[in-house]
Amino acid sequence: MKQFFTLLALVALVVACKTEPKATVETKTDDEWISLFDGVSTEGWRAYNGEGLPPGWVAKDGELTFDTELGLEQDYTGGKDIIYGLDEFDNFEFYVEWKLPPGGNSGIFYHLKEGYGGPPDVSPEYQLIDDENYAKIHDLVEYNTSLGYSN
Repeated sequence: MKQFFTLLALVALVVACKTEPKATVETKTDDEWISLFDGVSTEGWRAYNGEGLPPGWVAKDGELTFDTELGLEQDYTGGKDIIYGLDEFDNFEFYVEWKLPPGGNSGIFYHLKEGYGGPPDVSPEYQLIDDENYAKIHDLVEYNTSLGYSN
């Protein structure tokens, strides 16, 4: 037992004496951030593989949002996915404030390439989903079965 405590004390001493380089912390000022949405207009945003925004996407109350009723009013055959098309970014930090309706499911695709069927085919996605309510509203058994998954 005495050997165990001696060994434990030795390990603690070695770990405590280990010196590691101090990490430098970069602080960002507001001037260094590039805002992709100004809270008023949809400038810079467009459809994936398209020229303008798909119907339903609007700047409203300081938010970039999808108005389902407005989107259904127009005869439109393209996808509803939108991209920021003014600039392309390689290495970046991304900050977003978002909200979903109950049961909502959305996502943010990044490092996206156009010219393909849709963003899920060619891009990683940061999933935004209402974990607590999604399964209550949507039939996941039917959905998983359609994908070839079963319980």
